[in-house]
Amino acid sequence: MTSTTLHLDLTRAESQPTAARSGLYSLLAWALVVPDHNTYTAFADGRLAKEAGELVAGLPYPLPALALPSELPPFPQFQSEYIAAFEVGLKGPPCPLYEGAFRVDRGRKAIMEEVLRFYRFFDLKMSESVRELPDQLSAQLEFMHYLAFLEAGLIERDGPDHPSRGDLRRGQRDFLHRHLCAWAPQLAAKAQKHHAPAGYCALLEFLDNLIKMDREYLERELASRSD
Repeated sequence: MTSTTLHLDLTRAESQPTAARSGLYSLLAWALVVPDHNTYTAFADGRLAKEAGELVAGLPYPLPALALPSELPPFPQFQSEYIAAFEVGLKGPPCPLYEGAFRVDRGRKAIMEEVLRFYRFFDLKMSESVRELPDQLSAQLEFMHYLAFLEAGLIERDGPDHPSRGDLRRGQRDFLHRHLCAWAPQLAAKAQKHHAPAGYCALLEFLDNLIKMDREYLERELASRSD
């Protein structure tokens, strides 16, 4: 998988909340990798917070706004602080961006195998040109982006009551329950504890709120359809 955002030309009002969910997952997947100059500029000029706010406004549930710091260090320091928090360390980074680092009870191999089964079930595979592991945070966010994108596309083509929509929603709910919701909150807490860069602490707190609200939303929607 890559960090390329998928786009739809939306004509149905019913597809727009799902497209907003998809867009938020894509935005966070992009923002939470090692920053380059483009990422830095999006933080600095407010574009990242603005785009997140526009997507939040389209969600089917309330979500606290993304509050990013108004001042940033120079880009080299900004990037090096990210790397020190999330990428390197004598015994590994203080805040690793991998599910397996947080769920040692299950074993990383078992986690990666299960995550890959989710990806393959929905006809996805890891990118051969980008060296990333399946339990990496941005890879998992891209997967959620993709499933919500498929759901929005289905609504556009066949309407909101198509039977396959339930399968896509169950896939999203189950992936949140079994994976993102099982470790991303711990990552957010660890980032705060280890004084990771303030902007990334804010992003991870925002993600924590998103996945909790999104899982509750999907559970409600699935329950209402089964009544």
